[in-house]
Amino acid sequence: MTIKTYIEINNKMKEIFFDVNSQEYKELLDKNLVKKNELNLKLFTKDKKVQDVWRYNYIPEKGVINNKTSDFNSKFNDKKIPLDIKNSIILLLESPHKDEYQKNNFIPIAPAQGATGRAIEKFKDRNSSKTLKYLTIEDLLKKTNIIEKSPILLVNPVQYQASLGSFTKKLNKNLRNNLWKSLFNELKNDFISRITIYKPLLIINGCTNDLKDEVNNCINTNKIINVPHPYNWSFGGIRNPIYLK
Repeated sequence: MTIKTYIEINNKMKEIFFDVNSQEYKELLDKNLVKKNELNLKLFTKDKKVQDVWRYNYIPEKGVINNKTSDFNSKFNDKKIPLDIKNSIILLLESPHKDEYQKNNFIPIAPAQGATGRAIEKFKDRNSSKTLKYLTIEDLLKKTNIIEKSPILLVNPVQYQASLGSFTKKLNKNLRNNLWKSLFNELKNDFISRITIYKPLLIINGCTNDLKDEVNNCINTNKIINVPHPYNWSFGGIRNPIYLK
């Protein structure tokens, strides 16, 4: 079954479509989220984007250091990304879930506010991770021989909530993936533009496996490390990183 919704592109609303199975459709219908095969919500307008942030700094002799202040209503010290940023390290997350929005009014906060953010914080470097056998972001960066101070940015290829988790109250991966792909098809150029502006030395791709290749195909001129989604770091650090370049 195909559901219609709208996304704001260049200040105009454009129709997009995504597929759901019969059980997913029934769940959306039961929660009054669809009407006549159309999503009964306006979620994909500019004011609903979760903006990319500058959360950490990598200092080779010290590790991964938190910013001292925040520009957002975030649980972490997140800064706005300046237009003249360079030599960045980008951690790709995929798309925001329910923790990245205020509960009562669906106002965007910042990336990785829940369990994902806590896992990133725990496994950012050797100072934060107490278990030496688990890999950290610092370990990945040392292996790439980055020797200069670099800002670490948290970036969602799709800055909208593809999971609909604030409304379904759960994560349905199939629904999330189908809607994510429809959104990304329209947002691909915007994503590439953001990556170009951030001038990365390295991209750490933490998207889930079903969506990794779609993202990597857009950024294949960059140095990339594939890692599990940061939510999964909670269960044993950064396992089996794959260095693509």
